Amino acid sequence: MKIFDLGLIAYSDAQTMQEEARQRVLDCGEECLFLLEHPSVITFGRNGGEENLPHDRTFFASRGTAMVHSTRGGNITCHFPGQLVAYPIMRLDRQSGGLRRFFADLEETVIRTLARFGLMAARLDRHPGVWVHERKICSIGIAVKHWVSSHGLSLNIARDLSLFDVINPCGLPGVKATSLHRELNDDSIEMDAVKSIFIQEFGNVFHRATQTFFLPGQVHTREDASLRLPPWLKRPLPKERRFFQTRSVVNGLALSTVCKEARCPNMHECFSAGTATFMILGDRCTRRCPFCNITSGCPAPPDPNEVRRVARAAVELGLKHVVLTSVTRDDLHDGGAGHFAAVVEAVRRELPDSGIEVLIPDFQGSRSALEKVMQTRPHIINHNVETHPLLYSRIRPQANYGQSIELLRRVHAKGITTKSGFMVGLGEKDEDVRELLRELRHAGCDVVTIGQYMRPSKAHMPVRRYVPLDMFAQYAIWAKEEGITHVVSSPLARSSYHAREALSQVLSL
Repeated sequence: MKIFDLGLIAYSDAQTMQEEARQRVLDCGEECLFLLEHPSVITFGRNGGEENLPHDRTFFASRGTAMVHSTRGGNITCHFPGQLVAYPIMRLDRQSGGLRRFFADLEETVIRTLARFGLMAARLDRHPGVWVHERKICSIGIAVKHWVSSHGLSLNIARDLSLFDVINPCGLPGVKATSLHRELNDDSIEMDAVKSIFIQEFGNVFHRATQTFFLPGQVHTREDASLRLPPWLKRPLPKERRFFQTRSVVNGLALSTVCKEARCPNMHECFSAGTATFMILGDRCTRRCPFCNITSGCPAPPDPNEVRRVARAAVELGLKHVVLTSVTRDDLHDGGAGHFAAVVEAVRRELPDSGIEVLIPDFQGSRSALEKVMQTRPHIINHNVETHPLLYSRIRPQANYGQSIELLRRVHAKGITTKSGFMVGLGEKDEDVRELLRELRHAGCDVVTIGQYMRPSKAHMPVRRYVPLDMFAQYAIWAKEEGITHVVSSPLARSSYHAREALSQVLSL
């Protein structure tokens, strides 16, 4: 299902886009979800009237606040920058509860989203929407025509709710509005972080795989127009026969690789060298990080035959060093750790002399899950921290930096070569890089990779800066000074880039 992030857009423009999208659902079944913010506007649903305004229209006009009557259900509400608006354009299932079920699922999506930030919200008897005690944080108003929905919900994020003070929200005198920032007393939570988690929970509740697109005119994640791709980040197209042989083996065995799914810039080089990083546990991730190209959604159950196919591919490619990774599987009780262990053991049986490296998710901090992987004794266990902890709310909103550092400590304590990696160009400063290197070494990391973040598409987090080549060299010096055994620091460095050489260097010491 396509998610369109529209940024800040006029209410009338959004109505036009909804009508066009509704027609696409009727014509070809193409559902979508619009995420956006509106300039200040007061809207009336089918049950709304101006009796819920304590001031006349001139009062609002003098403050630049528009007033619009719409076809949605409900009474009066307002929209403004700092409020997340979601318009799902979907065909309702008359056999599974229709509008009632759809409404409840929207409420559930919001409740789960807020819970991810530690805010417990709920439904309130006889009053629609989502509430924190008796304070309303989310309003819902739906229109349905030919069993296709339009309009949707508005979730208050920012602290400033002054527009609610000059209306009777939902036509209920005395109702108080609230917001995420107010309830948590934390104004640092960014809209992009809320969107990221909302999309994830929307996919979970509605059982949809999602893919996000940023449309022209959006304002929250616009890339600096002065940034141009440096020449050292441009890669030639593949010519070597071995590239096509590697791709044929992978495709023939119905395997996924992080090289392809994450749009790695080194795929042509690695495939041409006859290497690939196998991505197990499917191609749908239960999380949605705004920098990552891997599709988010509801994954299928693990395929037990994948274990055999990965081992066979490793043999056919003649790999001397096998790298395994996976999507994050928060839906599984062990996060997929048992499947990881089975693949490691299968590869070792077929290639007892080859190195084995695993790039694992955080398993939501589960010690028993991590232990399953460590018991197989791969040569390297890698877990990426991805960025500096100050950027986690924006870059990795569903992860926990401290949890990742603790995972690395546990791996190091087991005597297994410990590896991590992160990107630059996401908004960090050079001093943040040095601090991160220090913390990784204190956690026991033997190997660290540092690479330039490259936006997979316009649907992803923008690049904040392109780090010059000499700064990557400085990062490597800092890593050595901190005592890290092996560091790969270059614009195109990725987690498994030249992984065999890293293992060789560590084992030679």
